[in-house]
Amino acid sequence: MGEPDPFRAPVGVLNVLGGRRWREPLATGVALLVLWVCLLAATWRVTLAPGWVGPWSSDAWGHVAKAEYLLRCWKQRVFFPTIYPDWYLGHELFRYYAPVPYILLALLLAALGDPARASQWYVVLALGAGGSSFLLFRRRLGLVPASLAGFLFTFYPDHWRVAFAEGNLPRLTVVALLPLAVWLAHEALYAGEKGSMRRLLGLGCLTALMVLCHAMAAAIAVAVLLSFGILCALWSRQRAQGLLRLLSSLGLGLALSAWWLLPSLRGGITGLSAAAMSEAQASFPPFQALNPLSRLANPEAFYLGVSFFLGLLALAFWKRMRSLERGAVLTGLLAGLMPLSPVRGLWSALPGSHLLWPIRFTSLAGTFLPLGLAAVLHGLRGFAQRAGVGALALVLVVDAWGTIPLARPQDPPVWLEAVAAQMQGLPGWRAATLDLSRMGSKPARFLPREQVYGWAYQGAPNARAVASLNEALVSGLGAYVVDRLDEMGVDDVLWLDVPPAQGNVLQDLQAAGFRVLSASGPQMWLHRDGLGPRVFWVAYPVLGIGTGAYNVAPVWPQMGVGGERPLDDYRLEELQEFGVLFLSRATWRDRDRAEALVRAYAEAGGTVVVDLTGSPQDVWARLPKFLGVYAEPVWLEGPQVLHGPAGDVHLAPFPPQEEGPWLAHTPQGPGLEPVWTFSYLGEEATAVGRMRLGRGTVWFVGLNLPWHARVTGDRASRALLGYLLGLEEGGRPLRLPIPAAAYSAGPEGHRFHLRDLPGGWVLVPVSWRDDVRVRWNGADVEALPMNDLLWVHLPAGDGVLEVGSRLPPGRLAGTGISLVAALVGGLWAVRRWPWRRGIGLLLAALALLGFTAQPALAAGPIVVDGQFSDWDGQAYLDDPIGDAHIPSTDIARFYWATNPGDGTAYFMFQRAQEHEPRGVLYLLWVDTDNNGQYGEPQDRLVLVLYHAQNGDSVVLVTVLTGTGQAIRTYGGDWGDSREEGGTRCEFGVSFDDLGITAGQAIRMFLQSAPGGQGNLISDRAPDAGDVQWSPVDALGYGLLGMFLGGGVVLLTLTQRARERRAVPIPARSSDGARR
Repeated sequence: MGEPDPFRAPVGVLNVLGGRRWREPLATGVALLVLWVCLLAATWRVTLAPGWVGPWSSDAWGHVAKAEYLLRCWKQRVFFPTIYPDWYLGHELFRYYAPVPYILLALLLAALGDPARASQWYVVLALGAGGSSFLLFRRRLGLVPASLAGFLFTFYPDHWRVAFAEGNLPRLTVVALLPLAVWLAHEALYAGEKGSMRRLLGLGCLTALMVLCHAMAAAIAVAVLLSFGILCALWSRQRAQGLLRLLSSLGLGLALSAWWLLPSLRGGITGLSAAAMSEAQASFPPFQALNPLSRLANPEAFYLGVSFFLGLLALAFWKRMRSLERGAVLTGLLAGLMPLSPVRGLWSALPGSHLLWPIRFTSLAGTFLPLGLAAVLHGLRGFAQRAGVGALALVLVVDAWGTIPLARPQDPPVWLEAVAAQMQGLPGWRAATLDLSRMGSKPARFLPREQVYGWAYQGAPNARAVASLNEALVSGLGAYVVDRLDEMGVDDVLWLDVPPAQGNVLQDLQAAGFRVLSASGPQMWLHRDGLGPRVFWVAYPVLGIGTGAYNVAPVWPQMGVGGERPLDDYRLEELQEFGVLFLSRATWRDRDRAEALVRAYAEAGGTVVVDLTGSPQDVWARLPKFLGVYAEPVWLEGPQVLHGPAGDVHLAPFPPQEEGPWLAHTPQGPGLEPVWTFSYLGEEATAVGRMRLGRGTVWFVGLNLPWHARVTGDRASRALLGYLLGLEEGGRPLRLPIPAAAYSAGPEGHRFHLRDLPGGWVLVPVSWRDDVRVRWNGADVEALPMNDLLWVHLPAGDGVLEVGSRLPPGRLAGTGISLVAALVGGLWAVRRWPWRRGIGLLLAALALLGFTAQPALAAGPIVVDGQFSDWDGQAYLDDPIGDAHIPSTDIARFYWATNPGDGTAYFMFQRAQEHEPRGVLYLLWVDTDNNGQYGEPQDRLVLVLYHAQNGDSVVLVTVLTGTGQAIRTYGGDWGDSREEGGTRCEFGVSFDDLGITAGQAIRMFLQSAPGGQGNLISDRAPDAGDVQWSPVDALGYGLLGMFLGGGVVLLTLTQRARERRAVPIPARSSDGARR
């Protein structure tokens, strides 16, 4: 007989409390009681202690403010509010932020009545609920191992960091649901078809619930649960059956939540630069993440916990592990490795990695590692078992020793509460917090006014304008800060005097009428008596079109910025409201239509200033082009001298104090008159040219002059550009406020009662949104974006201006997908269909979800723009680091790709480090006839000279035949700047220039050398041999996923049919009975 399992035997006093019927419930109840008593004892200072128990985390108060607003809406019988007017000029409350955590927090707030205590109890209940869910595994693991897993989860260090240091309540809600999700996933994998139906539906509903709590955390959970299922299936007899059930359940959950998920994908972090998001993702060196002593100096330090080490030790029992132990331990270890810096590079190469932050995988490590360790412990016997229990208990003590101090209250914000009380008695409309987010979310909760600027602008509809304000604050551009706050309706400012705020921004605020009413250390409250809610008549002399205008407007606040709206979407009468147009990185849907619009504007007497940097390229010339003028690349070194009609203009070096060439361009084209020129290669090249059209003038600006003026602060370049624009540096537009006779803002939007309106274009200080709806006296009027606010043409007279929302993009498609998923789930629930019957319909819904969400989630087509997130998931070759003769030319990766329907081969080169001021020269050898011989006339050599600079980069591409004859040369700002690391550059070469056709097989290899020294080869990729490639169009992620999913289903059903045919059918006797 084998040794009895002590974990399944009743222990102690439970033996005398009744028969077998009561032992398991009583034992489970005791385990739950011990868990909750320990948790409440560890958190008593923030839950049970009398007095103030306010959170000290950065985010908690912001979530509390939203829950309080939701509770107020419920009292008004508005149960799902659209607009949250108190945050960022009208934020769509549940467009970016998921609704469930705020609903739960609002219910808890209604029950307790104390916002601070409600937020703390929310944290404790989430941790306790997650730990308690591990007892669902008691039948498979035994009570003691399951209980220990619950303790490890509840006191896992990163869970407490998220809860008490970050205050990320939505993410913590998903963390609390993870153990239940893992249990349901495990049951769906291993239970039989009849027994798994309830678990399958339960996991689907739970997945939808997690998505409605925190979309990113839910996406990570789905990915890790699927990985867990695959790992378990490797060592399980269920294999395809169980894995297909798990996949169906997770897919059902995603489809059920599509009504909210699809609209939420258009905004938030999906609207930010993917490259910037990838660079901003936190990663940690292993020594810090695995060192328990790191929390002595900083209790908030990221720490994986001792359980990670035990997970590694558990691998020693690999041969004795079952599929559950193996899958859980491996999944936990892999999830724990994600935030470590050595893994970050690998992760960033995957599609969509900028939307799935590695640090958030740690929550899954804190779920799977306790489960895996408990499962391993259950499989041990004798001394090994007792030693395992002791080891897990020691882990709890060690980790809790540094974790429990995080559960502490913060001192009451006495000064902020006093400011809020005074603010209520003063006239004014809105408040702004100029603190670079250093004060956290407390102002969002305590200030009584609508807030336009401050904590956590991720997800705000006017995030780009807010980011420009931050940059202007850091750069000391006080005139821009004051002007933009004025047009947002700000009458109160909270100021935190911390670096890197520079210049005289505070003095500019005081000069604009703000006076200091209260101060506490570095914190100040400034107020001015405003006119209350208002709109503005504004005379912007210049309209900036294109994202480059955001870089220029802080120097010249008189410029209104139309943002990313395509040029040809404007009407001529709209443009004629402005005396000057400034085009920088402008886009258009149709070049001919955009050029015709600008010609008509100029011929009527308008002035246009065009910066072709970053503008769309001509298809044939592969250079930026507009109105027949091309941007020819030039390489410059040191300070430049411009020769103009009023004498020479001396420009500062660009980049500042940097040796080596930098890439700019000179405008060239018929009808362009050079006005300011510079010496280049012994000849005069155009720096600023003029084209006369009718009564107007179109200026073409070269030398990257607008960016030079912005980042260097050079007086000469600013004076020249100001002359072209007709603007004075630091000037402000004429702005007349129009007070509202009555005003209201609530869950349906904003409402202004306006009297004696003069008529014309009016700036409404409400955030621009893609689903905004504006009505004047009940009739719809068109609203355009202006400085991320609303630019509306209104008639003269009295009226009511209403700003609300239309149905957001993706809502109808998402709702349809959710209804299909609900139909499939309902038919499964009433057992009208076996679970396999609905898979086809569910896959169709998921395919629609994938195609609809693809613009937000997929890496997308390759665009040569110096942003590299679109290379995620493309083919590449790794080259060993350290094998180059010159470190700055050490090739790290070599990428290649094509776009669907685009006859261009795209390439991206990445080196290991950047030190060489002259840059690096890449030599891409292409064997176009695939015969293994390079240097033949039909072959190609592509020379790529790349130099990283401060603020931009130089990439000059020359295509040669195999024998060295030049075919084409072009260049642009297509690489990392020095600040971005200076390691990557990208470019494209047309199939015609390569002398190939789509689908033609080619060979290639890459060499590197110091810039200007092509004969000094330093590195090669691959080190030997070459890469074979057939440049053809590729399938998109959605279509590829549909084909793969369909293949899996077809393979599974085919295998099922074969198994049925293989079952022997007993023969029947003459009387019909089976033998």
